[in-house]
Amino acid sequence: MDIVSTLITLVFCGATAVQLFFWIFIFSKLAFFNQNKHLGLANSTDFDTLPIPQQAVSVVICARNEAENLRLNLPKILTQDYPNFEVIVVNDVSTDDTARVLDDFSKTYAHLKIVTLSEKKGLGKKSALAEGIEQATYDWLLMTDADCAPLSNRWIAGMMQGILCDKEMVLGYAPYAKRDSSFLNKFIRFETVWTATQYLSFALIGQPYMGVGRNLLYNKKLYRKVNGFEKHKDLASGDDDLFVNQVITQKNFSIILHEDTFMVSEPKTQWKSYFTQKKRHLSAGNRYLLKHKIMLGMVSVSHFFFFVTIILASYAKISTMFAVANIVVRTILIWTVYAKILRKLHEERLLWWIPLLDVFYVFFYLVFASTIILRAPPHRWR
Repeated sequence: MDIVSTLITLVFCGATAVQLFFWIFIFSKLAFFNQNKHLGLANSTDFDTLPIPQQAVSVVICARNEAENLRLNLPKILTQDYPNFEVIVVNDVSTDDTARVLDDFSKTYAHLKIVTLSEKKGLGKKSALAEGIEQATYDWLLMTDADCAPLSNRWIAGMMQGILCDKEMVLGYAPYAKRDSSFLNKFIRFETVWTATQYLSFALIGQPYMGVGRNLLYNKKLYRKVNGFEKHKDLASGDDDLFVNQVITQKNFSIILHEDTFMVSEPKTQWKSYFTQKKRHLSAGNRYLLKHKIMLGMVSVSHFFFFVTIILASYAKISTMFAVANIVVRTILIWTVYAKILRKLHEERLLWWIPLLDVFYVFFYLVFASTIILRAPPHRWR
């Protein structure tokens, strides 16, 4: 066997070993996540019947040309079953009917506070979000977006359950809606599940590194502790993951994965707009802590080279039986773990697509590796 063949064989074996390690010892943490145990409740406790917390909370939403989304989604937030909350919507220099829509809602809902910005003060939505936070009456801040809708009227109550065990931050889940049977829709939902699998699993082993701003709760003192988004104000993105990366610790957060607390977003319907969105999201990754870059890099690189070396297996003269055995073991393992995760995240219909989507994700690495490295991060959020 020549040097190249030996190298391919070693890479294949190494990638397989790393993949099996992550799926067995890390990603399985989310698969077997127990909500009650995580919150320190008895296993017999029904999450749905827990008393509603009494702490007041400010829901903060930034809206830039979101008139239609606000018409559809804002009532579902304003009518939450929670005793003490306000909803702050920051109109971020909109040029559509956003102002009129918000004015109409304010006539019906006294707990709606409108903050209007007449000019952009920084990149992305961070300046708008910062203004909304400064205008917030309460110390607890619950973040979401204008194109999101809660699955129930207990979204606020459910997320606030996460602070009762003396936590300063609560990580929620924000899936994308199933709107059609297209492969793009399936891939967007799968990619969201895969992202959640990583950041929630790492959090469960004491290595939290991000949250999703569409469903994120934290105390205002955390925001002030790091001077808000000042450290990464030069990026359009990062108001969620980079901020969380700064303030989260092994013990100051909780995770809430009850279906009532899911905040559902509208998915993109064209590949081009999806790529633009992901480029913006991923641009913040270069600012993660080094240990988190290494962890995520190991996951991505091993995933990528597992499939690449399979393609090169015939050249390297890797035993067919050995290669097939590794493929079968990994496939059964991730399918088993994904089955439990998808059940928790209510995406069971994706299970039969997992093998194909898992392979297709290799193209995702190819597209976005070059995008992140070769292009400057985008400066717009809408």
